[in-house]
Amino acid sequence: MQLEEGLSITENLSSTDVNNPGSFLINDSFTTFNQFNGAEFGFQWLGRRGYWSMDNLLRLNVGNTLQTLTIAGTTKSPVDAAAVNGGLLAQPGRNIGRYTENQFGVVPEIGTTIGYQLTERLKLNVGYSALYWSNVLRPGDQIDSTVNTNLLPPPIAGAAFMGPGFVLRDTDYWVQGVSVGGEYRW
Repeated sequence: MQLEEGLSITENLSSTDVNNPGSFLINDSFTTFNQFNGAEFGFQWLGRRGYWSMDNLLRLNVGNTLQTLTIAGTTKSPVDAAAVNGGLLAQPGRNIGRYTENQFGVVPEIGTTIGYQLTERLKLNVGYSALYWSNVLRPGDQIDSTVNTNLLPPPIAGAAFMGPGFVLRDTDYWVQGVSVGGEYRW
């Protein structure tokens, strides 16, 4: 199973001060990729009574989640100049880079579908399913809102305080779905 997400923030800023003109085009990018590999154990039950049917599913996956995070940022000033490494939230020496980590993951899934046989060939179905995935990276959780102004391009030389070290923040992921459908057999 895989989950890939990205969050990009772009600011196009222009000075309104006629004594201090200038413009900045700033881009911050946070991309996450999670890949789960593991063993699957499950149970499926299908029951029928008259025109009604019910299909139940219960699965449990246990294994490893490979988490990958890529943080990038660029700044152009003036806007038509070459891009410099570093943005507002993605700063060199602080959090820009590629990070990977392996985490133990659990992915249980449940589902049920109820059907009604309208005619000999036509059946209507309504279903619900839910999936939970532990220890995944989401891009919004990786943003550190502490901005070190000494690291904004162009960075100020010297012993600038970098702040606390960057830490990956994992979370849980829930997916739920409802389905409505029909089945026609000939």
